[in-house]
Amino acid sequence: GGRRSGATSTLAEAAFSCIDGGGHVYVADLDAGELAALGALGVVIGPTDTERRYRLLRRLDDEVAARRSTQCPGEPPILLIVDDLGGLERAHDPIRDSEIHNQLARIWADGPAVGVVVAVSIRRAAELPTAMAATASTILLHGSTDPVDALRFGLPALDVDLPPGRARRVSDGSLLHVMRSGPRVGDAVANWMDHRPASAPFVIGVLAPSIPTSAVGASVTIGVLAELHIAVADANLQLASLTLHGGEHALVLGPARSGRTTALAAIGSLAPSSIVVGAALAAALGVDPIQPFDLIGELSTRGPTLVLVDDCLTVEDPTGDLSRLVARPPAGVHM
Repeated sequence: GGRRSGATSTLAEAAFSCIDGGGHVYVADLDAGELAALGALGVVIGPTDTERRYRLLRRLDDEVAARRSTQCPGEPPILLIVDDLGGLERAHDPIRDSEIHNQLARIWADGPAVGVVVAVSIRRAAELPTAMAATASTILLHGSTDPVDALRFGLPALDVDLPPGRARRVSDGSLLHVMRSGPRVGDAVANWMDHRPASAPFVIGVLAPSIPTSAVGASVTIGVLAELHIAVADANLQLASLTLHGGEHALVLGPARSGRTTALAAIGSLAPSSIVVGAALAAALGVDPIQPFDLIGELSTRGPTLVLVDDCLTVEDPTGDLSRLVARPPAGVHM
């Protein structure tokens, strides 16, 4: 249905019904409408929250796959609401940015069997992909000024003077009116605050541009196996692990001012034992740099150690000691 047809309120009522049944609600609001108020009961992602929208669809796609593989009963039902499905196509080109559309299609097709249901609103019938239209269990046709909208769904004629909330059910042509829990969605949300499920929906956050090591429990352990927990993964915003097995090394790659030295500094500040080659990195860590020809002697007095080499292409290695350490490092030494 078009604007002021009551389609958005219909989605809100679907959300309240899901919450009343102990479910979790996630909203991709591309219409900047009233559904922002649902953020008090679930997760609402606005039209400008592109990163969170990617993460929401990816997270729900993974959730459906996990539920299908485990078939574990008792999982809370999930309702994904997409207000203005056509806005998703305008925000994400179906050709250049096809994955987000593929994820939504998989959630739509595979989700209901495992308790993950999708409800969408569209302004025009043409905005609903054919595959989704063919498998939609319930279609409510609110007011529209285009008779083609009715024909697309097999109705002979379309009521153009329906009041907001009035709709035709496509399956049998019945005329019905959607109930409202309040005059506005915000008022209705206040009435439903006591119906929130005991388990909260998962958080859909953003990958911060600056992350203090103390905020995420970063750590570095060194041995024959070295574990570097110095980054947060974009996929799930959890601490990521870089594992170096015996004889393996790590490369930090990027252009100038991309954070290479900062990454090495984070590793060095957390490592229980490290040697620094490179004046800038040594200054950042407040230690004295070691020259390549002194490395062998220095390592002979240490146990497991990380050798941190900043701007390695500018480091001269006339004796070949650095190259030999790369090729045949002592046990517990990683570069």
